[in-house]
Amino acid sequence: MRRTVRKLSHEQMQSPMCKNSTEIDSNIERLRALGRRILDQQVLSAIEMQIAELEAQKAALDPGRTDGADAVAHGATAGNRR
Repeated sequence: MRRTVRKLSHEQMQSPMCKNSTEIDSNIERLRALGRRILDQQVLSAIEMQIAELEAQKAALDPGRTDGADAVAHGATAGNRR
């Protein structure tokens, strides 16, 4: 008897929590890219607040991760923003 193997896409193999985390990462990257093109300080402050909120949401998804490695990997320090 032959078994057929169905190939799953990367998205299909991700858990819902991982998918949410990926969406949050995507939003953070989009906001950082926008922040590199904006000069208005009020808008930059709002973008930074939104990024902080998204990072808090991501941390809530995986409370065991406290090392900040993800934020460092994405250049979240204030000096690396521009």
